[in-house]
Amino acid sequence: KRGARLEDADDGVLVRIADQRTAPAEPAGSSDDPAQGINAAFHAEFEEALQKLFAKYDGIQEQSALTVYDGGSGAVFNQVACSASLGNGGTVRFTGTLFLHDLRWRPWPTTPVNRAGIRLQMTTHYAQGPPTEVPFEVTIVSEGFDDTLLSNAGKWKRISPEEPVFALIVAASQAESAEDIEQYKRLLLNVTYKVLSRDNPTDYQKEAITIREKAVDDRLSIKRTPLSMLILVVQKRKEMKGPKGKATTEQVHKYFESCHWSVESERPSITFLENAFALWNKIEANPSILSTIQAAEVELGHDSVFSSVYQLYFITLSCKKAPGSKLAWIFDGILDGARAGILKKPDVAKYQLTTPGKINPVEVLSYKYDLLQELLQTELTNLNIPATDAADIRLKLRCHASYREHCGFKNGEPKMWLSLLPELNAAFVNLVDAIVFDKLRDTTIRQCIKQGKLPPDGLRYGTLGTATQTLQDCQQALAVSAAAAVEDAVIIEEDAVDPPDVDGADEEMDPIDPEKAEALARWRGMARDKVRQRVELLIRPANSSADVMSKLLWQSTTYKMPIPEGLHHLHVYDSKTEGQEEAEDEDSLSITPESIYMFLDAFKHENANVFEKAFNGGNKRMPRVKKILYVSYDEATMLRRTRTRQHDIELDVMEQAHVFTAKSLTLPLRKRLSIGENGCNRFNHLGPVKLEDPTDKTVEWVLPLCEKKEILGDTLRDAGGPTPPGGDQVAGGRRDPMSEEPVSWHGASVDFWREIVHAYSAFSLTDLTPQNENCAVACIMQGCHYICLCNNDVHQSRLQERIIDRVYQLMADESSPLFESMMAAEIGEKGQSGGQGGEGKGAGGQGGKGLRKGGRGRGRGRGTGRGNGEGRGRRGRKGRARGGDQSGAGSGGSDVPVLKHPFTRSLVDPTKPWALQN
Repeated sequence: KRGARLEDADDGVLVRIADQRTAPAEPAGSSDDPAQGINAAFHAEFEEALQKLFAKYDGIQEQSALTVYDGGSGAVFNQVACSASLGNGGTVRFTGTLFLHDLRWRPWPTTPVNRAGIRLQMTTHYAQGPPTEVPFEVTIVSEGFDDTLLSNAGKWKRISPEEPVFALIVAASQAESAEDIEQYKRLLLNVTYKVLSRDNPTDYQKEAITIREKAVDDRLSIKRTPLSMLILVVQKRKEMKGPKGKATTEQVHKYFESCHWSVESERPSITFLENAFALWNKIEANPSILSTIQAAEVELGHDSVFSSVYQLYFITLSCKKAPGSKLAWIFDGILDGARAGILKKPDVAKYQLTTPGKINPVEVLSYKYDLLQELLQTELTNLNIPATDAADIRLKLRCHASYREHCGFKNGEPKMWLSLLPELNAAFVNLVDAIVFDKLRDTTIRQCIKQGKLPPDGLRYGTLGTATQTLQDCQQALAVSAAAAVEDAVIIEEDAVDPPDVDGADEEMDPIDPEKAEALARWRGMARDKVRQRVELLIRPANSSADVMSKLLWQSTTYKMPIPEGLHHLHVYDSKTEGQEEAEDEDSLSITPESIYMFLDAFKHENANVFEKAFNGGNKRMPRVKKILYVSYDEATMLRRTRTRQHDIELDVMEQAHVFTAKSLTLPLRKRLSIGENGCNRFNHLGPVKLEDPTDKTVEWVLPLCEKKEILGDTLRDAGGPTPPGGDQVAGGRRDPMSEEPVSWHGASVDFWREIVHAYSAFSLTDLTPQNENCAVACIMQGCHYICLCNNDVHQSRLQERIIDRVYQLMADESSPLFESMMAAEIGEKGQSGGQGGEGKGAGGQGGKGLRKGGRGRGRGRGTGRGNGEGRGRRGRKGRARGGDQSGAGSGGSDVPVLKHPFTRSLVDPTKPWALQN
């Protein structure tokens, strides 16, 4: 730009420079050095982008690599002007054709290309199309002064990072419109070069260490990644080896001290070099570790869980003397946890790994690796699984990457390999997944860190023996069912000569009507729409204050909606439920004229004082009005619950609900809906409130304890089992992880929440302690918006589906406000679930069961509700009993809609959430 220009650089030529080193780097894979070939994947991608570029830009072609004497990087330029400037210690800038270095001739060819930096460059500079000018300049150092330049013997060495050039070429290769192609062509042919000179010719590798892209914001500059820095110092130590062996750490330190560092803080200290060399000695034999670290840098960028060489070193220290395979598995596990969202950068930071007496995620992963080896080597051998299948399972489950490829994450897209496994094989894989790989729902790492110790058992499954016993039980059940299937086949052969039914073929085996299948799917979609319109499920931020949660709420869709006059935002905190979190001292709440806060005190009136302190933060005289609503519970239904489980809450028939508002609350007169026929919302009493039967799965959300832990996490109350009288087990002791129990032991019923929403004119209800679906269903019935803060993503997804299932059921219930008569008319084909069982034939069996199989007697009469058949109903099937010596009678018929699932030909189990049942 100051008179210097390239005279021999042809327009439209992309020159590949081949004189960046005194000798070319070794080809990838030709050395035992694990750093070799680490850029192989990028090389392939970049060469593909180059071919696209040359095919798309007619005016640009690739020129063969030239030496300096043939006009390569030492192409003729205005030597007089350049020499005068360089001789005075200045710099030379000129604009010309883009020079692209051959990737094998980079100053540090084994250093990983910063692919995350390339992606950041493309997002920053080229996301909106080609910029008006090239957003970088190429920095070159000259190895000569006046005489050598005039004699054309000087060499140019590029020392600026190549990533900005790579980003430009990749972006240009992706251009589509003719206008963008023309603009990118102009950029490729007008790159600015800056030539530097030194008083004494220096090693150009020193110059190339920390020169960054010229950028106003240094955060967008190309920086050296931890893996790149590690390989840089290791490679330099190898190059400095003399005839007497390895170079010492002090020699390497002196070399880097003499380099030109643009940021002084990046200069490696001798402690850094010692840690880097010790780290390299541990991971050198496992190239897969380098690939894992690079994958984290590429996928996560600046948020990579491998943030520094120091951190990598302390990860290996936490692994103690782990073999190479275990070390590689742990690094892969850290990346897998980051992909699943369980592990963040602070979780594996240096201070977490070095705190004495504290369990860190690395130690938990190490423990999981030991469990995996015990499962694959010992427990798998004890099962009756063919040797070929066992070898295939070991191959698929050997590491995280292989497991995710064939099984995926929980709640994700199912993988074909897992879906095709036999039942026993699939049970073993699911057990390994739950104990070792299940990161989306696994709270083990967080629990171990909180408790400061490793679990002495199989994590969520009690002892490992308890976990593997489920596999033995499954294997035994399969053997019994296989024997029964053989016996059934014999009976079917004996019965093949039986005459056909009067009405022809068995109706149960008829394929599902396409119109009915379409109707089922359509009404299911309508239930989903009802939930989507009224329900918004958020995830509670971890370790956050009330201010953070308040900001989260006000950014939600519900709170952005204008609230009609006379309606309120109702916030509910039920302190009886499992799942609530302790309030922090700095938490504070603010009351607006539209806000109502309700606190259910769990029969302990002093709890209200703790809750009320939240209104004192910042302003000790925050104006507020408090009222008390007395809630009485039906004694019979409460005793039914207290006798089912040992509680840590001393239940009573009377509970207080403390209601806080900004001013004295005046509500329009409204009569009670169903609780207390003669009452209204002007009274300060609501009752008697009936509690639902905890064993009735149609109204109670029941899950195994291990799945309940996944939803509630650390907030699950570790209470004992059932208590006499009324319980099936002796009180006390640990609960069986596979035993089923309600998600919410103390959750109120749908009718209770309907009364609350109705009485307080709620526009929205914010559930601060959500568990089951009752409150959300009540809000949908009342036309109120429901928003809650779920414990985790598993709670969010499972609760969403549970609400949809419950709404879908209620749409077929004539007594529900959500009843859809058109739905009942369209898909509510009713069938009698059986009559009395026919007389047994031969040895005979028990009588008809009704809805599914119609019974195990062998009579063939057709039931009509009170009929004397075997209980087939309208769609029953002949059942055949095994064993026994008496004929039985089937149960009486009942009008229950019998539905087929829209995607299968088998009858729906009426106990499932999506089965309609009046």
